Amino acid sequence: MPLPIAPAATIALRLAPVALALYAAARHAGPSPRRQKAEDVLDELDDGLHVSEEPEGWRADGRLRRKIRFGHSGPGFEIDASGFGRLKLRRI
Repeated sequence: MPLPIAPAATIALRLAPVALALYAAARHAGPSPRRQKAEDVLDELDDGLHVSEEPEGWRADGRLRRKIRFGHSGPGFEIDASGFGRLKLRRI
């Protein structure tokens, strides 16, 4: 059964400029500085997702920690993903 190359080629041609721009931007940008205050705040977050509504907007923070092991005594790794955000709405 022949593969339909034309649709894949058009998608590749459409996405190639975006990929090249992202690659160039990543090469141009240097490593970002580590802000220890922000690291400490992220380390102190509780597990789970927390959303609060305040008069000036919404706040959300969350943390996900998981340990994954391949086999009973095989190699493993720990995932620690955390973040926070704020949405402020006001009339102008």
